Order: sequence, then structure tokens, then C-alpha cells
Amino acid sequence: MGPYSLLAAALLALAVWFGYQPAPIQIELEGAAPPLRRGELAFYAVLFCLCLLTVAKVLSCWALLALVVLAVLLKDRRLLLQVDYSLLATFVFLFIFVGNMGRFGPFRDLVQSLVEGRELVTAAALSQIISNVPAALLLSGFTDRWTALLAGVNIGGLGTLIASMASLISYKQVALRAPEQKGRYLLIFTLWNVGFLAALLALAWIIR
Repeated sequence: MGPYSLLAAALLALAVWFGYQPAPIQIELEGAAPPLRRGELAFYAVLFCLCLLTVAKVLSCWALLALVVLAVLLKDRRLLLQVDYSLLATFVFLFIFVGNMGRFGPFRDLVQSLVEGRELVTAAALSQIISNVPAALLLSGFTDRWTALLAGVNIGGLGTLIASMASLISYKQVALRAPEQKGRYLLIFTLWNVGFLAALLALAWIIR
């Protein structure tokens, strides 16, 4: 991912340098900033470390879920009311959809024919429709060329709003906090992302 990361960093620096006028950023906090509670910070740092153990396949995901829910219930159960359950459901149903489609014979044959020798482009294209993480999970069963697949889903995080769940989360925050600007935000976001996607795909074609 080194060449792609370097090009993306350079493009981002140039976009910020030429695309935005230097102006002071006005930030208004609602009330005084809360004091740093070291005990609370340590508590959630431990939960974060447990999440990393699950990613590393040391701890079962079901054990992690039980531990986190129990810990939050004991520490601050009000947090469970602040979870964005609609976004969580989007993740769940996307993965269910990907799992089911991966078992559908005609779809499997179609994906197999598209992936062979074209892992990077296929991964980037599929990410535009179902997001890059589900695309990685789906395509990983059809190829052992993991370097091309990795590059494809990372590049594929650019482009449409759905290509990366992080982009969807940021858009939802804009729509929530500044609904009058969400249309303009979506337009500018898409233009920049498609431009970056095209540049990184061009680099992939050059170094392939």
C-alpha cells in the first residue's frame, strides 16, 4: 500500500493547499469542556484492547460482546441509549447480504469470472456498491492474490458515499448538524473522491 498511500497523501496536501483559502476556524463549545477522568479513560482503554484481541482471534467475538455490554451496563448504561442502532443494522444486513450472495451459485460463477486476474479493479468497483469491507470479505473467497485484493478494497474506499462506512458516518453527522449543507457536502465530497479514485487507479495501472 506504500505507493498508493504516498500518492493519496500528496493529493490530499495539494487539495488542501490549493482548494481552501487560509482562514481562521471558529469553534464554539457548548459549555465548559469536561475534565479528564483518568479512571474512565483507563476503563475504556481496556475494552479497546479486548477489541484488538478479538481482531487478532485471541478472544471470541461473542465473549467480547458479552464483556463490553456487561461492562457498559455496570459503568454507564446511558451509553447504550446513544448507540446509532440504524447504522449498526446497516452493517449487519450488509454482511448478511454478502454471505447469502456468496452461496448463490450463479452469482458465485459471475464473481469468479470477474475476479480472476482483475482482483484490484473488481474490488474497487464492487466497493462502490456494497462498501469496501463487505467487498473484501466477499472476494477473499475467490482469490489468493491478497495483495491485489487489499489494494483494491483500500482504493475502493474512495468514490461513492457508500464505498466506505466511515464516509457514510461523516455524511450522517453533517446531515444531523447542518442539514441545509448536506447537498453541497455530498456534491463536493463525491467530486473529490472520484478524482482521487481515478488517480489511484491510474497508479495501479502503471505499477501493475
